[in-house]
Amino acid sequence: MRHISRLRTFSPILLALLIGCASQQLQDSTDEARAAIDASNAIWRSAISNGDAAGVASRYTENARLMPPNSPTINGRAAIQEFFQGFLDAGFTIELETTEVRGGGDIAWEIGTAQIITTDGQVVDDAKYIVVWTEVDGDWLMPRDIFNSNLPVPQPGGADTDDG
Repeated sequence: MRHISRLRTFSPILLALLIGCASQQLQDSTDEARAAIDASNAIWRSAISNGDAAGVASRYTENARLMPPNSPTINGRAAIQEFFQGFLDAGFTIELETTEVRGGGDIAWEIGTAQIITTDGQVVDDAKYIVVWTEVDGDWLMPRDIFNSNLPVPQPGGADTDDG
């Protein structure tokens, strides 16, 4: 009976230690993923600022899916490169701000905000995004990327919805 009593005493302590260790491992994994994602995003940003659509697309997996607003899904690295080439040719750039990264092992997700800006500095869209990241041969790449606008949907014919 004394052994059972001791087990009951130590069980909550052991459970707390195990949970604490697991939580620390997840945090360590998230911190490692965050650092790797930040590094990959730095390459992405540099490619955007240099007008390098191939460099932008290199941050995506071969079978990635890009899901921009008001557009069908864009499938595959080559099609993503073509999308960004058109984006860059139109004179746009993007500023990203990562607000959250979570994950562990070889998969993580990133949440953030983005502004799409013209060459003269005009913000033409304010957006939010979620990106899924996976580690491929030691490099963190995006298999899924979705973003959408925070701006209101334009009214048909440019009509104002205010009655005043």
